[in-house]
Amino acid sequence: FFFAGATSKPWMGKSQYSGGVRAKIKELFSDEPDFEIYQSTPQYEQKLASSIFCLAPAGAGWGRRAVLAVLYGCIPIIIQDNVQQAFSELFDWDQFSVRVPESDIERLPSILASISDDQRSKLQAGLKCVHQHLMWTSVWGSTFGEDGSEDAFATLIHILRLRLEGTPIKRLQHVCDPIPPLQKVTNDKQICHYPCEDILKKQKQNPATEHHQWPLGGAIVHLNKNQKQRPPQHDT
Repeated sequence: FFFAGATSKPWMGKSQYSGGVRAKIKELFSDEPDFEIYQSTPQYEQKLASSIFCLAPAGAGWGRRAVLAVLYGCIPIIIQDNVQQAFSELFDWDQFSVRVPESDIERLPSILASISDDQRSKLQAGLKCVHQHLMWTSVWGSTFGEDGSEDAFATLIHILRLRLEGTPIKRLQHVCDPIPPLQKVTNDKQICHYPCEDILKKQKQNPATEHHQWPLGGAIVHLNKNQKQRPPQHDT
């Protein structure tokens, strides 16, 4: 279990920042076996990529750490009561994350210990399928060789199109199922993936482009310095 981040801000005390979740986690579990909890660490990305479970609390508002955990192949432990996650209209986050009510924080070690190897494998399989939908390949280019056809931009456009049409949005039965084809929007105009197409074309033409396999644990340790898809290191 891994978490690194601030527990308060100058303008917001521990009880208000993150709803007090971060401070409570640090207070209760800093010395817990197999729990790595830091204020900050220069190995933030490596820790995310090599850990099985990663805390995904809120910050001063909605927290993006659940998405970061997914991108690094770490099962998000979401402790954000009454907060929806990205594209939850389309994807069942229970298939690749664990949500823990704030009232159950003290039981966190036992909750994690109760997750069987089979359950963990299923959650990790869900991560492997859903991560491409949370990557902005259309903006930053490909990191793992993905073509951008079902990236965060395409997924967002799909949801907005259904809202525009007044079509009920149905959750995928499983996150590994493909989303319905995104061929057209209004006026028969093709969905634009700019600048994705241009970036991907240049990457294919450049033999020095580094693509990284996306296994679980340790997937992203050294990225090409020219690749901007890498989620930013931060300690907030």
